[in-house]
Amino acid sequence: MAGNNKKVDFGGFMNTVKVNHEDIDRFKKEEEVKETKNSKETVVEERHTPGRKPTVMGKKNGKTVYFDDDTQNKFRSIKYLQNIDATSVIYSAVVEFMEKNYTDGKLKDAAIERIKEICKL
Repeated sequence: MAGNNKKVDFGGFMNTVKVNHEDIDRFKKEEEVKETKNSKETVVEERHTPGRKPTVMGKKNGKTVYFDDDTQNKFRSIKYLQNIDATSVIYSAVVEFMEKNYTDGKLKDAAIERIKEICKL
């Protein structure tokens, strides 16, 4: 059985891998840089990974918020009909609320009353 073993040329194999890798890198660079027809400027396309789009608000300070069924159904309707995610709606509403009602590190009295009214505190 030992006589049937074949010698493997690892050096030659690694050279072919290196050549193939250089060809692949060359094709990737050609795709990223495209020349415009009218001028000699180069346009570099930004490539994003497939999947979710990057958000404006980021992910570093995530919070979990619970909603009643009626509000949750409204979020689902917005997502289905207008393709706007609930987190975007919530974020924009919070930013707008804070701009109107937050001054000097405190909420205005009218905002506190509105929060108590909505949340039944």
